[in-house]
Amino acid sequence: MPGLGNQPLRADAQTLYMADLSKDLDGWSGGAQWHGQERGVISSEDNPAAPSNPFVPHLLAPYRPSEANIQVDAQIKVVGYGFRDETIFGILVGSDRQGMGYGCGLNWGREIQLWPEDSAKGLTGFTTGNAGADFSDYVTLTVTIRNKVMTLFIAGQMAAQATAPGYQAGGFVGLYAANGAVEVRSFRVEKLV
Repeated sequence: MPGLGNQPLRADAQTLYMADLSKDLDGWSGGAQWHGQERGVISSEDNPAAPSNPFVPHLLAPYRPSEANIQVDAQIKVVGYGFRDETIFGILVGSDRQGMGYGCGLNWGREIQLWPEDSAKGLTGFTTGNAGADFSDYVTLTVTIRNKVMTLFIAGQMAAQATAPGYQAGGFVGLYAANGAVEVRSFRVEKLV
């Protein structure tokens, strides 16, 4: 899987969007809890998860992929833990401006989740693996979507897979973090061939 390892992600021939985090948030939108921390790194503050939406606080990229089959990569490091010594964070895909979409990441044991509906209602064929990654340093989270099948990889290991019959191209991509704090140094969207 491209982009794995400890080096920042780079653009290649399949890259549709590459975040320029050296310019702070540079067109990204979401909550005031997200900010530039140092050149090329954005971070979230420690915020509790909103009971109305676990993907808030979210941060949306200024890009909406028109391609249906995509790969989204983000390099994330956990810098603060919240309730139960856990942090909720990951990649949003197919989202609207309010963060209603598919959250793929560490969601208290539900690695791929559709909000506002329960995962069981909006996803089928759900399986999980055991990634067991240490997020004390940057780890690459990757979400692939091919023919409405979403797969989450953590450090190159499959963590979850589900079929999302309601997924459509054109929604926002982005990040979410709550119940703790994270840093993000790379974010890329690529076309799957």
